Amino acid sequence: MHENAVTEALVNALQASGDAVAARFLLEVFGVEVKRGSPLRYRLQAGWEPLGHTQAIVAGLAPLPGLADADTKTTPGSIVDAVIAGDVAVLIEVKVRGRCERAQLVRHARHWALSVPGEGWSTGTGPGLALTTWARVGGWLARELDRESAATLVALAAVLEGEGLVELNPAVPAADPVEAVPVEAPPTPTAFAAMTAGVDLARLRRRCVALYGPGGPEHVAADGCKADTERVIAAFEAAGMHVPPGLREVQRGGVMTPRRVLSALFGDEGLRAAKPKHWTDLRDRVLGRGGDRAVLLAILAWAAARRDAEADLVSSNVALVWARAPERGPAVPELHTAIDESRNDDRTADTEPRGSVQA
Repeated sequence: MHENAVTEALVNALQASGDAVAARFLLEVFGVEVKRGSPLRYRLQAGWEPLGHTQAIVAGLAPLPGLADADTKTTPGSIVDAVIAGDVAVLIEVKVRGRCERAQLVRHARHWALSVPGEGWSTGTGPGLALTTWARVGGWLARELDRESAATLVALAAVLEGEGLVELNPAVPAADPVEAVPVEAPPTPTAFAAMTAGVDLARLRRRCVALYGPGGPEHVAADGCKADTERVIAAFEAAGMHVPPGLREVQRGGVMTPRRVLSALFGDEGLRAAKPKHWTDLRDRVLGRGGDRAVLLAILAWAAARRDAEADLVSSNVALVWARAPERGPAVPELHTAIDESRNDDRTADTEPRGSVQA
């Protein structure tokens, strides 16, 4: 059975059995205590969303203890297998073989705005991290079946035993308590007028379409990410600057570079990964891969022409990360030129009507 199906069986059984059972599961399996009486919310295959929590823990569940250093993720973004949230959100990553991967758990933590150590739980322990094995699930389930006779738990036991994941052994001890960490509040947004001061967004948009649209000299197609990743890394190295860690992520075909993001936007590809729904995604996928304020300004130029809910959300996220972005980096020098040519005081760069978008 695929791990998604196993996760679905587990979470559905917990939800059907009631919050009290789910709370004991979190406590005995992961060591996470949720506030008594706090209603729990359940999600499968979840990206970030506000669930009323103020703290969170990334929880790894696998057959083997510890963390693997390998990073086998081949797609962008961070989708956690399950979330059970009360006052604490427990972000559950499930494996049915081997160990959980450290890099994946760190991505989940950063996507959900948890503070993690600079080296990302390199020792396999730390605040905000709970690691457990299926053996502990078997211990909890055996004890729970002595308390409850709900058909949902009996059916769950049959599934997990049938997959060879658990043995119903009540002697397996409960997990030690773990420490949740606060969720980082969104940054203070930068005003639209401050971000776009002096720039004609309509003119910049035309420049970006010419550069990054299909057939443009800087257009990066999906199969060009690896080459552009190497190009951006080389630009940082040539400038004697620290290479952003996101450019070193192991992904089949390379990561989604700033040029690839702009190519997807100005090429009207409808690629969801180019339009992050949460500010932490924009921070990690764009700034964490070499993007700067020039890239954010180009994204605003794209959004200003659309004026729909999706574009408004992207613009709001740009405002949240603007203050953290470097003014200019080496990743997209052609975009810096385009912005300079799109300033309102440049009367020679474009003879078309400008139609600036105002705040």
